[in-house]
Amino acid sequence: MLLGIVAELAMAARNRSFFGSLEARDPSGLWRAGAPSPTIVLATAAIEVGVVLSRETIQVRWRKWLTGGLSIAR
Repeated sequence: MLLGIVAELAMAARNRSFFGSLEARDPSGLWRAGAPSPTIVLATAAIEVGVVLSRETIQVRWRKWLTGGLSIAR
């Protein structure tokens, strides 16, 4: 989750410089601000995939543990 926050902060900083360049009508600034966007987007996607996979793995293991405990209790 901490990596997700870092990625969101990076995207917010990129947005600030991008829209600042847009307001100043600075084409070279737009290119500089837009260059890290694909990297930030890919990193955010990888982080989110990792979060979902870890959550689902924990859920499956928890369910296995619960059903194993219930079948022994009978």
